[in-house]
Amino acid sequence: MFHEIRAGTPTYLPFMHHTGGSAHPFEALQGTFRVSTDPDLLDLDAIHGFLATSYWSPGIPRDTVGRAIAHSLCF
Repeated sequence: MFHEIRAGTPTYLPFMHHTGGSAHPFEALQGTFRVSTDPDLLDLDAIHGFLATSYWSPGIPRDTVGRAIAHSLCF
């Protein structure tokens, strides 16, 4: 099933859970798949491990990745 989402229009799909104001994360669930804006669900060690060994950010410090996540809207 596909849902049209237009820019600038808040969309709440049947499988989407909204917990409140802008400081709260959004979460979309469908079956066993989850898309969330909650940064606490991100595995910083796994993300850093991947980025530190990739060709575009070799050796990137873990604290740099942590700061980037803290100042980003993550999915």
